[in-house]
Amino acid sequence: RNQLTMIVSALILYSFFTLIQAEPIRFNGFYNCDESLEKILDCNDPLEASGFKDILLDNEFFKINKNADSGVFTIVLQDQVGSLSDIIDIKHETNAIRLNVIYKSQDDTETTQLVLITIIEKNTRAPEISPAEPSTYSGISKLYPVNSPLEAIYDTIRVETTDADYVENKPDKMNTVDCFVIDDPKDMIECKTKLVETGKYVVSLQFKQPAYTVNLGNAYTFTIQTKDQGEPSLSSKEKQITLEFTKENFAAPTFSESFYTAEIPNQKFSGVIDLVEVSADDNDGDKVEISLVQVDGIDNGMEYFSIESPTGDKAKMVLKWIKELPKIRPSEQIQVHIQATEIGTTEQRSSSSAVLVKVPIDSNSPILVPDQLEAQIGSANGVLSMDPVTFEVTDGDLWQDVGEFDVQLVGAGSENFLSTRIETAVKISLKDGSVLDKFPDGGFTSILVQVSNTNDPEKKTATSLIYVSYPSDKLPPVFKQNEISGTVDVLTVPASVNLEAPIEASDPDGIASIRYMLITENDIFELQGQELVYIKESDRDPKTVLVQATEEHGGSETPRTAIAKVFVSFLQTSTSTSSSTSTASSSSSASSSTETSSSITTESTQTSDSSPTNTDSSTLDSTTPTSSDSTTPASSTETDSTTPTSSEGTDSTSATSSEGTDSTTHTDSTMNTVSSTSVTTMSSTSDITGTSASSTSSGTDSGSSSTGSTATEETTTSGYGVQIKFLSGDYQLDQQYVPYPSFIVLENSVPMSIARVKAECDTEESNSLIRYSLEKTGNFFVDSYSGDIYAANPNGGSTIGSICSNDDCRIVATATAGAASASITVYVEIIEENNILVINSKVEPTTVLNQLNENKNQTWFRLLNAQLKADAGYYRDEALNKLFITGRLTDSDGNARFLLRDELVNVASETEVDQDSISATEDVFINNRGGEESGSNTAVVVLAVLLGLLVLGVVAAILFLYRRPLLSRIKRTKASEPAGRKLSDTHEDRNTYNDTKTQIGQQRGNIVLKEKIIQTRDEYPETNVNQEIKINQGLESR
Repeated sequence: RNQLTMIVSALILYSFFTLIQAEPIRFNGFYNCDESLEKILDCNDPLEASGFKDILLDNEFFKINKNADSGVFTIVLQDQVGSLSDIIDIKHETNAIRLNVIYKSQDDTETTQLVLITIIEKNTRAPEISPAEPSTYSGISKLYPVNSPLEAIYDTIRVETTDADYVENKPDKMNTVDCFVIDDPKDMIECKTKLVETGKYVVSLQFKQPAYTVNLGNAYTFTIQTKDQGEPSLSSKEKQITLEFTKENFAAPTFSESFYTAEIPNQKFSGVIDLVEVSADDNDGDKVEISLVQVDGIDNGMEYFSIESPTGDKAKMVLKWIKELPKIRPSEQIQVHIQATEIGTTEQRSSSSAVLVKVPIDSNSPILVPDQLEAQIGSANGVLSMDPVTFEVTDGDLWQDVGEFDVQLVGAGSENFLSTRIETAVKISLKDGSVLDKFPDGGFTSILVQVSNTNDPEKKTATSLIYVSYPSDKLPPVFKQNEISGTVDVLTVPASVNLEAPIEASDPDGIASIRYMLITENDIFELQGQELVYIKESDRDPKTVLVQATEEHGGSETPRTAIAKVFVSFLQTSTSTSSSTSTASSSSSASSSTETSSSITTESTQTSDSSPTNTDSSTLDSTTPTSSDSTTPASSTETDSTTPTSSEGTDSTSATSSEGTDSTTHTDSTMNTVSSTSVTTMSSTSDITGTSASSTSSGTDSGSSSTGSTATEETTTSGYGVQIKFLSGDYQLDQQYVPYPSFIVLENSVPMSIARVKAECDTEESNSLIRYSLEKTGNFFVDSYSGDIYAANPNGGSTIGSICSNDDCRIVATATAGAASASITVYVEIIEENNILVINSKVEPTTVLNQLNENKNQTWFRLLNAQLKADAGYYRDEALNKLFITGRLTDSDGNARFLLRDELVNVASETEVDQDSISATEDVFINNRGGEESGSNTAVVVLAVLLGLLVLGVVAAILFLYRRPLLSRIKRTKASEPAGRKLSDTHEDRNTYNDTKTQIGQQRGNIVLKEKIIQTRDEYPETNVNQEIKINQGLESR
């Protein structure tokens, strides 16, 4: 039973499996497989079949593999085929592979199926070069033409490359193989490929440049490689090729550079220095030697250079600097010529090259350290002395000898100083015998020290300043008391004069001692030291003695002086007797007094010019003391300063009655008073009057009577003590260089000042007296009050160039103030637009100009004009000023010129002026009025006239059409208007008319009075300066 059960179960299982296998599985009809170097196929579906007794396949690439355990059939590669890539390499095509598959069923029935396998191509094979080992090809000529295949002539050259991935008739990048030269030192070889068979290329080699022009030596080696253009691109192994050339000599040696450069260091020569290495070679492979041929740019140049080989290879040499160059160098570049020559050849070909050697020249200015110093001049017993100051001199040109330099001193008073070179320093000292007269006024001057290298043809200059202070010998001596009264109490001679105050003066400058002397011509008195001695008997009339105080040992060649008056009387009668002196005696004394006064006045005229004195302290006008009432106090001689002055400009009026009535005298408030002692002494002599002398010396028309005794106060007149100098000169000296643009057209209807001169007095109140004039010139005239100089240009349209030629633009201007005068020479020079610098600054123009003139380049800047920027605002203090500036440079040789704009920028950039305000590009406007503009203006005028006529015609037509209504309306208006009123009849209009008339009258009165003042001053030059000043001030207040 058990066996039966097992048999039945087996039958059932066999039937089950039989039913299952009744439907076998075939291969797919189409397969897509990726090309790969692997044995295992990578397809889109498994290449499997089952359910068959057997499957047969007859193909050179594929076969059927059966798994005995599972009964599954698989398509696999034949044993001799390594991968799908091998199939493409053999077939060189990618068409689908056709497989005829035979299926044998269980009952041995056979069926056939066509299976297509398509290989998807991949770039898996790299190109290969044949032969792969290095190759050498001999007998190549360097004359072989470029861009021609070497294998065309030299059949020994045969290089090929193959690509197994090549697919026939398929335009694919994998089918393209290129050749590259990867190691070509001279860039000589070009490599190309040409397809000759399926997957096989010929490699073609050719020259890119003539071989004889390049130093290739006897042989040249390079490396090539081939590469396909597949994805990814695959390259072959590298192949080395050597070309051996035949022996030829057709080219000269060549240098590695067309020219070489070198530089000699900025230092003194301290030993041999290598400058540059030079090399040459021969394209033919010949030996080469380099030699030094010639040196240009310096005398005897071969002495300073040599060429040597540090390794013994004469084709590689080093240029050396072997000797110190001369100090004077005409150029900053030296040309060293070298030559390369073949050695051991019949032709001995050669070639040349050059080394351009940069030589340090005097490119830097010397440097003075420090850039400024202060010095002080002292005076002892009239001898001036100063401690010397020393500047160290350095130079950025280190190759130079610093001690070889020239020194020049520039500035007011520079002739008083001596410069001495001490190795690398310069010492500035005061010359022996210097006097203060040779220094400018003010006690201060600046001396510019200029240093330039002796061997520098351009004379580049270093500058430094010495600020020198010294005693100012400006003021004359001052007496403690200008007028002294004295008496001779003892009538026997000799006798000392009893003085109310000592004769004593001092120097306000504090540098001079005082020497005293009498300047009155007489033999009655003698001055012994500071003591006045009566030495000869004379009449008993009062005497006036003039004592002169002179500076001594003050350091000046023209010592200043001052004068004091000593009034001497003789005591011989009582006071009561003096009051009864007769009229005749008085008249006689007055005559004597007049002579004395005239003599004194003459002496004053002779000394006033050479010895200017202070007002009211050293006048030479003398008035003999007059008799007065003994009860009159001394202070009564000082009168009110508001005393009326006559229209003729007199400063005193004296009226005396014939009955001996009291006299009234009007004097200026600046007159000195007479001390009480003097009045008392003078009252003892009743027969003297000084009215005549006073009238003569003061220039007035006051009258006096010689009858009877008169009570007359003393009147003194201050002489001129005014000094005047010009401020407008360059560096405030006596020469003024004025630039004026050539493109400015001078008008004749408006004032166009060419230049302005400005002078100043030493006292501010005297400046109103300054008047200007010019030496005779036909081209210019001056405004006597403002100092503005104008060109004579009555017809207009001139330029400064048509007015000035040669010396015609040299103008001598004079400023006068009373008896004082000064002159300055003005030179008008023509400039162009490029000589003008524009500065935009909110700083006051005067401040900008002062900052510019503090430059160290000997450049004097002037302001041509200052304009307010259009967008600046309403107030000038907040405005941006547009300044037009010029600058004039004076070199160390005294040559001068106005700088160009770029040069002005360079100088200004070294000052304290704001650098952002300096404009190097802003244009100067020049109005060149052309025909086009004129034509446009004419057209506008014509059009305006036509339009105006048209409008007038329209208005006239309207008036004509509406004439009746308008006339009736006008009549009604007149009928309703109040009668009798005119504009001039109103109270306000009459006041306005009267005020205007009054103002016109006052102005005319001022003009008349001013003319009388000028006329009076011209007639009486000695008129008191204070009186004129007061009158001017009165006019200004009016």
